Amino acid sequence: MFGAGLLVQGFAKLESVDLGFNPERLRTLKVPLPTNSYDTREKRSVFFRALDQRLSAVPGIDASALMRSIPTAPALFTNVHVVGRDEVPEREEPRAILQSITSGYFATMGIAVRRGRAFSDPDNRSQAAPTVVINESFARHFWPAYPAGPDPVGQHLRLAFDRIDSAEIIGIIEDVRESGPAERADPGFYLPIAFSPPEKCFVALRTGPSTQTAVGLVTEALHAVDPNLAISEIKMMTEALGDVLIRRRLATALLVAFASLALLLSVVGLYGVIAQLVQVRASEIGIRTALGATQWGILRMFVGRALALAAVGIVLGVSTTVTLGHIAEGFVFGIATNDPLTFGPVISLVLLAAIAAAAVPTWRALKVAPATAIQRT
Repeated sequence: MFGAGLLVQGFAKLESVDLGFNPERLRTLKVPLPTNSYDTREKRSVFFRALDQRLSAVPGIDASALMRSIPTAPALFTNVHVVGRDEVPEREEPRAILQSITSGYFATMGIAVRRGRAFSDPDNRSQAAPTVVINESFARHFWPAYPAGPDPVGQHLRLAFDRIDSAEIIGIIEDVRESGPAERADPGFYLPIAFSPPEKCFVALRTGPSTQTAVGLVTEALHAVDPNLAISEIKMMTEALGDVLIRRRLATALLVAFASLALLLSVVGLYGVIAQLVQVRASEIGIRTALGATQWGILRMFVGRALALAAVGIVLGVSTTVTLGHIAEGFVFGIATNDPLTFGPVISLVLLAAIAAAAVPTWRALKVAPATAIQRT
């Protein structure tokens, strides 16, 4: 029961976790590029710029952006180095998530800029000086005193993946859980897509409720740039997040079901034990009643014994749970495995079950006349 309670609390917290972006009304679509037609960075960069301009001019699309990958998809990590700091061997350089985007990405995704500024259209031109936007985890990793101390904005990074020797940090955004709601936000940075054009991209859209209409608008804009391309993997961002959580949801439901069955079996077993005890001691109940014992006193005696049995089980169960709690740490999100707020309801539930299991047969026995109870024995 305690494990089930932890999972339920953890899952509820997982569904309400701050993702760092707004998934509501957010659609994503994949646009793969054929390698024979887009075999150079320059060709891909020109295509992405043209598609971005087309999408931003389409009536019916509230906001749009292009990106290397969507949140919940496998992320791309690369080595980074803060220019001006001591050099270290390449294998010892820290790594961070790379995301290449168009200038409307942060506004479309609903990501807040904490310091500095977001990309503008001039930043997303291949002839411009390289710039990056970092997340707060990146800032805390490389500048531990952040948000106090030296300002990361204005510093420069060397990026291994795209062989950029110096890219200026122009802004800091809130952390985005790129690997899904259950995973912490890793240090990450964002590059204009012109400097890191991927071989496939994803389109992020905020549109009205009709998926068919959105797909039609994007297809029209895409074919205006290249009629030979097609879109795929059309989904709402909320659906993608649901796919990530489905295993945890299933595991939680199964554990709650088994825990409830275990509680039911324990209550039935306790009921049977107490009922048998009451039947065996029916004459004693009759004699006690005949000698003036109150029904409340007799009921308290039998319920007290049941509670004593339950207390022993609770002490053993809590001790075992605390001792083995570390096993559950990998399955529980955001909840301590010794959380008192979970212990309280579970212990109360077990005690209430024990009281019910003892009180019902005892109360029935008390309804039998004392003389009849003595004669039956």
